[in-house]
Amino acid sequence: MRERQRRQENQSAGRLNVFHETNERGLMRVQLFLDLMRRLVLGRLALLSLIIFWLPMLTIDSKALFKSMEASQGAVNRDYYFLNESKPFTEYYAGADKVAFIEHLNQDEIIQRCLLHDGNQHVQTIEDLDTAAINLDSIGDVFWKGNGTFSVFALKVFKDDQDMIASVVLPGLYGSNLRKHLAAQGMARYCRENFTSPLPPWLASRDEVRVPVMVCTRSATINRFGFIRKDSFQINSFTRFKLSPDKDRHVQIVSDPVFSIAQFRGEAIYHHIIEGMSRLAPCYDQLIQNPRIKIHLNINKYVSFMEFLGFPRSRIVSTRILANSIVMFPEPHQSGSRRFYTLKKLRRILTLRLSHYFSDLERDKHVIVIRRSGTRSVVNFDVMLRALKARFPQENFVVYRDDPVPSVQHSFRMFYEAKMVIGPHGAGLSNTLLCKPGTPVIEFLTDERRLNACFVGISSYLGLQHEAFAPPGSSHTGSFNVNIETLLEIMSKHL
Repeated sequence: MRERQRRQENQSAGRLNVFHETNERGLMRVQLFLDLMRRLVLGRLALLSLIIFWLPMLTIDSKALFKSMEASQGAVNRDYYFLNESKPFTEYYAGADKVAFIEHLNQDEIIQRCLLHDGNQHVQTIEDLDTAAINLDSIGDVFWKGNGTFSVFALKVFKDDQDMIASVVLPGLYGSNLRKHLAAQGMARYCRENFTSPLPPWLASRDEVRVPVMVCTRSATINRFGFIRKDSFQINSFTRFKLSPDKDRHVQIVSDPVFSIAQFRGEAIYHHIIEGMSRLAPCYDQLIQNPRIKIHLNINKYVSFMEFLGFPRSRIVSTRILANSIVMFPEPHQSGSRRFYTLKKLRRILTLRLSHYFSDLERDKHVIVIRRSGTRSVVNFDVMLRALKARFPQENFVVYRDDPVPSVQHSFRMFYEAKMVIGPHGAGLSNTLLCKPGTPVIEFLTDERRLNACFVGISSYLGLQHEAFAPPGSSHTGSFNVNIETLLEIMSKHL
């Protein structure tokens, strides 16, 4: 097994392909050596002196080393993030700080390497689901416990990429009841008792880095939650949820390569857009250019979103599948996670795709008021809307309804052209991903301890002016009776 793994490593592309037949300690020394060169940006004289120092301890070809150095000059001149620079090391990124030996590749290289993956010789069958599984909950687990069954690659994200800079915008959170509830989430200090309270201290940026990671294997089953079963291993897309035994053996057999964005709760619209579709973003161009690669979703319900992105229905597979070829698994986005890098990339893609549907797009065209028909509906909606129109007669108010929901392209257009967005907490606010930076978003949160403030964080990272308050008595499964004067006062700050 170790000899086979060594042969696979010796075939790796990039800087490591010159170090044939070296032992593990030698490889680690080479990696450390290259890292030092990249970080310290030493001159050629320093490189030569260090090479002379290291060569006696390595059984490698010096000419090949010089060739590798020349090939990596671009990386020396343009710094990029290492996977072990990701932070915080929680959820799927647990153990990433201990992964010091991993290839960092660009998008083209990652897809190409995945498609060439050999893996072990195990051919997955449905019967394998009846055997006990070794759970792999994180990058660290996949890397250290996977026993060479999977290949793991990190995306080479350059440090001058503005989408990786975690700049944030101060949200406006108001009300003593909201302040009390946010205390349970450690966010009470960011909430003001009323509009005259002083602004709380707020950091202009967050010390967070999430370097995208791709795991791939050959021949595996994937269930509708995105859990990947290969041999005796199971990669879990949601660490707080363990898959219970499933006696259903009905599967769709797929012979083409598969890129899975299915994950726990992915059948809900918010989770599909914010957490699922964003996983496509880093390798979107490469996936469009490789029509053989199938896209795996939780359910077929959201095929229209994939068609908007340019993936025809014939490329979509869903629920449980048995993939006989390559399976690609980008890092999952667990509920509440703020993967601002992939979200910003997704926003760029959606905006570009929208221009393919409409040639007459314009910004700041109208104020959107979201009207929910089920839970979290606004019981005084009609009175509220009349009051808004009376207070701001110069504005064009449009209602975004969910009965039925407009088409994907028309929904995205409405929010792309929005001057302001107003509405209760819910999936409709996912469309604010299309709003331009600086757009005010006024959200009605629920008046309960376990309220969901996910859109507050998303807006802050996307540069939106997020304002929120919790109408007394509102709940996640109930309704809202909005204090219209409070809403008008917040709106007057922006209109």
